[in-house]
Amino acid sequence: MSATQFLEYERIRFLHLLMNGFLQYKEIYQAFEKNQEIPRCPTVESLCQEVFLELRDKAHSVFRRMPRSEEEARLHDYELLCDLVIGACYHELRQLQENLHLSKLYRPRYMDLKKQMHDASFEEYFLIGENLIAEAEGLIPKNMRWIWQLLLEALALVKSLLGAQVKNRVLLRYLIRNIDLIEKVYDGEAVDGLFGEMFSGGYPEALLRSSQDLIESAHFHSALDHLRRLRDTLPSQNRAAAVDLSEVVQALRRIQGEGKLLRDNELVARSQGLLEAFEKAASTP
Repeated sequence: MSATQFLEYERIRFLHLLMNGFLQYKEIYQAFEKNQEIPRCPTVESLCQEVFLELRDKAHSVFRRMPRSEEEARLHDYELLCDLVIGACYHELRQLQENLHLSKLYRPRYMDLKKQMHDASFEEYFLIGENLIAEAEGLIPKNMRWIWQLLLEALALVKSLLGAQVKNRVLLRYLIRNIDLIEKVYDGEAVDGLFGEMFSGGYPEALLRSSQDLIESAHFHSALDHLRRLRDTLPSQNRAAAVDLSEVVQALRRIQGEGKLLRDNELVARSQGLLEAFEKAASTP
């Protein structure tokens, strides 16, 4: 694997960790905001160690390298800021973990021990501990809100950085393959805006470019899956204008021809059905 390929996969791993970490934390945060439900210590510890620790390391790996082109240099400040935000988010999560430990684990032990002690000379030590625990409990809501704000900022920065990744074929395939995950993270119209950072035609053009790439690597069935999605995204004249339908027709004809050469009847039949739909769309004024 070349250095460029390694960096491409590192970017994908970073993005995957960020989106999944965001959704896991979103569930915790919404429970807190709606019901004042304080998260359990093991839940936060698992999120911190199994997701955000690697996320922080991946951010360092991806964003703390010297830019290799003028375009990368233009976006390097955004990358460094994204790295800083992810690092701050990790450390804030660590603080939340520690404050939860003080509140949920140390408080009951402290109280039990205090009941058992009869020597008044220990009162000063218990007072210090109680003040420490009370302060930790007061910081928990602040920790949770800061983590939420930092994650939203990280997602916005990542969206802005995608514009420089148009040639990253591996990333484009990942984004299309995980569109359900992306829709959960970037709600509604924001999904098209996300792909709009990469392509002027937004999500429809992303589907076309990814299908063309899959055809070049002989992944014909996967290419058809992307073109079927493209058909489903073009219910209106406005969205149809996002792509050149003649390019779609050309791609489908090539798939159909390859299917005939491979004697893959399913491939031929699927491509024929889509071809008819797009030829009709292309001929509609």
